[in-house]
Amino acid sequence: MREQTAELVLPLPADFNRDAFLDFHRRDVQAVAEKVDAGMLVKAFIWQQVPTLLTVAFHEPGQARITLQCDAEAPSASVSLDAFARHLLGLDQPTQEFEAQTGRHPLVGAMVRTQAGLRVPQSASPFEALSWAIIGQQISVAAPFPFADVLYSAWAAGTVTAFTATPMPRMLPTRTRKH
Repeated sequence: MREQTAELVLPLPADFNRDAFLDFHRRDVQAVAEKVDAGMLVKAFIWQQVPTLLTVAFHEPGQARITLQCDAEAPSASVSLDAFARHLLGLDQPTQEFEAQTGRHPLVGAMVRTQAGLRVPQSASPFEALSWAIIGQQISVAAPFPFADVLYSAWAAGTVTAFTATPMPRMLPTRTRKH
């Protein structure tokens, strides 16, 4: 049975683009490690060395509800959850300063103004970001997803509900590939 380990509600700035955030996480077409549905991201990842299910729900206007659940021993909830959630949502990115500096530029100003509030998508961990970057540079846009599914399934760090957590780098050389 899943145990709720932590929950946090973050207010979102008026210019936060929830659809851009959710679109970034729609990359896992087969929903092996993450799934976007009805204004919500559900994602498996490693939180404090424990396979954890992350839910980011945008059901209330102007806020994001972040929930962490795990099937094993409950990780300690700490102030780092707030920092992690703000990072994942891109809330600490200096978008207003960037827009102020570049918005008047003769070549890119108009483009920046039409994308006000746009944040650079973030992954749950540096290793996940690097994995997707490498996988994403394969032959085509559709080609990397079966490879990612093999990576997640073969060297699974753990499962939470129906999702598989991205393996940590130190796990790859020590784990035997599952068939």
